[in-house]
Amino acid sequence: MDRWIDRNKSPDAGIQPRARVLDGVVQCIHGPMDPRRADQLHKELCHPSHEVVMVQHSSKQKMGARHAWEITFTEQDLEGLSLPHNDALVLSIPFQRKMVRRVLVDQGSSAEILYYSAFQALGLSKDCLLPVDAPLVGFSGIPIYPLSKIVLPVYASSVQLDVEFIVVNSPSPYNAILGRNWLHGMRAVASTLHQCVRFIGESGWQETIRGDQMVSKKYFVNSIRRTEEVQWIEVPELPEGSKPGEAMREELQGPKEVGRPASDRAVEDLVQVPINEDETRFFLVGSELDVTERDQLIRFLKENIEVFAWTPYEMPGMSPNVIKHSLNVDPGRKPVIQKPRRSSAMHADAVNEEVERLLDAGAIREVQYPTWLANPVVVKKKNGKWRVCIDFTDLNDACPKDCFPCPWINQLVDATAGYAWLSFMDAYRGYHQIAMNEDDQEKTAFITSNSTYCYLVMPFGLKNAGATFQRMIALLFKGLLGRVMEAYIDDMVAKSKDAADHIVHLGEIFDVLKRFGLKLNTEKCAFGVGSGKFLRHMVTHRGIEADPSQIKAIQEIRAPATVREVQCLAGMAAALNRFISKSSDICRPFFQSIKGNSRRSFVWTSDCDSVLAELKRCLSQTPLLVVLKEGDELHLLPCSVRTFR
Repeated sequence: MDRWIDRNKSPDAGIQPRARVLDGVVQCIHGPMDPRRADQLHKELCHPSHEVVMVQHSSKQKMGARHAWEITFTEQDLEGLSLPHNDALVLSIPFQRKMVRRVLVDQGSSAEILYYSAFQALGLSKDCLLPVDAPLVGFSGIPIYPLSKIVLPVYASSVQLDVEFIVVNSPSPYNAILGRNWLHGMRAVASTLHQCVRFIGESGWQETIRGDQMVSKKYFVNSIRRTEEVQWIEVPELPEGSKPGEAMREELQGPKEVGRPASDRAVEDLVQVPINEDETRFFLVGSELDVTERDQLIRFLKENIEVFAWTPYEMPGMSPNVIKHSLNVDPGRKPVIQKPRRSSAMHADAVNEEVERLLDAGAIREVQYPTWLANPVVVKKKNGKWRVCIDFTDLNDACPKDCFPCPWINQLVDATAGYAWLSFMDAYRGYHQIAMNEDDQEKTAFITSNSTYCYLVMPFGLKNAGATFQRMIALLFKGLLGRVMEAYIDDMVAKSKDAADHIVHLGEIFDVLKRFGLKLNTEKCAFGVGSGKFLRHMVTHRGIEADPSQIKAIQEIRAPATVREVQCLAGMAAALNRFISKSSDICRPFFQSIKGNSRRSFVWTSDCDSVLAELKRCLSQTPLLVVLKEGDELHLLPCSVRTFR
């Protein structure tokens, strides 16, 4: 009987599952396709000869031909991964015999994408570009015309495949995207869970390309942060009677801007340009520069490479004959030796690591019998790392205030806005480039679990450190400030009306930097941009805009419940008072709610709710502060003044 009975069958085997009622259908995202190819594909699908091919799985691991294969994933592939995770699959894979990092494998994409910055980094000729006859279509269904397309060989272990890439000029944390065309051509299977791509190689054996999970996490976070600043990419209109691909190819031939102009963006994207094979050394330049302008700027930066520093060993510091920091401690004040404070093992390790780094850089030295002694304070930074500070409270109390004037922030912002070309610069560990007066070095002593040390350079946290640095800036750049640059302590910006003048102005600034040995930090410098953040303001050639992060903070704030929260809200509104008409009148109920009230009797009224809603409404339509030009017509508004008693 057993040979006539199939025990794998069940009574419900022939019953079809009940179909669920669906509310709608979500269509897929597809890449460019020639309309003629689309018609041909439609005819093939409708033809009776179009059949579904049944594939029989094979149990053999090694096959003589690549058309018969079996690919498996096991629990061993999860070893070394951070679980659980929801990370994208990001590879490092050679294009045109050059290793390209940050390549996203996207099984939902029917097109392979090569971003324009990666195209330039590969050093490819524009003669290799081919016109594109159809646009890319995404979520919104709006067609986007790419720049062009190019065919490149992609090397995956033993398998080489020529892949047609669509060249797109848009901001992205990735250099390229490999989609279904590449996966199907490779007969490969991608697993985001196992963070690898697996395929059968030319030898018939199963081969694997593993992704970099840490890179995937890092650039996913960066892309989320960038979306808070990056605006939509505008699709340029094509000239009448021209083909999409031909028009975009012509766009690349001359010294014209590629993509959206910088004048229409609040924050411009940056392109990372490597200096050499060392990935840690690069320049950040504006993405709106055309090829000619970018080449000229990069050539200029490389010719002046000595003004940059990547390690403390490349930062000799300013000569003490030019400037040095003196404390001028009141001789009548008694020195204070702080008692050692208990700290956790984690904080102690962070302090010891910082001490080793400062010793190697020559910024501190060991000291015995100090008359002043302070404790280190460890705080966590936004990126999760530890920042080691020194509690100079007692020492600062004994020092008189340096009254050297720092520029008014509003005046600097007004003087920077209205310029078409900007370059933002930041000094490399700026304070540490100024030497301490030898007689005052031991007064900066601090204690650790191992020993006591003092600073040879000006440390962060001293009372008059900012004034000393501003004095140095005024001394070094006298004649340039206000004309080709502005500076507030270690934040500097070069400004130019025309692109041709910008490199000339940068040359004047760099000559001063080389003459006095002041070094810049490339990670915090952005060259050749049309807009950016300067002193918590957005500056463009159009004018001044408010910092989006400040507006977002007020838009997301809830009704305060304490006096302190009301004070914080009032302070946040005061930072944006330039962009709010009659801000004092709008915010007056905030101050009235806490005037003369104790913390216990504070009550948030309905009037305060209305005022907060009005404040958010005003900030949702933030005006642009336009810079006045010579010859602009001004109107005088007469008003009366009443005296309140």
